[in-house]
Amino acid sequence: MLCQRLLRQRGQNPVNWLCELEPMITAAGFQESSAVPHIVNYSYGVPMHEDWKRDLMLWTRKWLPQMIELGLITQEAALSLGERVQREMSFPNFHALQHFLTVWGRKS
Repeated sequence: MLCQRLLRQRGQNPVNWLCELEPMITAAGFQESSAVPHIVNYSYGVPMHEDWKRDLMLWTRKWLPQMIELGLITQEAALSLGERVQREMSFPNFHALQHFLTVWGRKS
């Protein structure tokens, strides 16, 4: 996946960063840390679909130039990919989930 390659080239681990949130809270001096996972369905037809579609297009416009700059994708491929993302998210059979993690702790 291009986003994972971009993150790796920027020195970030795209897989393990969620796992690091709770230890980071503890390292920052918080006690009794907790984590709660969340899932958001932004499939075609759900109430939040259009808002999430707009957000994803904003992220796409942010990430594609960085992918071009790092040589992960050509300008032509980026343009095509951006158009494809927008087009496919408009199909009635588009299904998508986004996962999040909320982490908090108490600091004395």
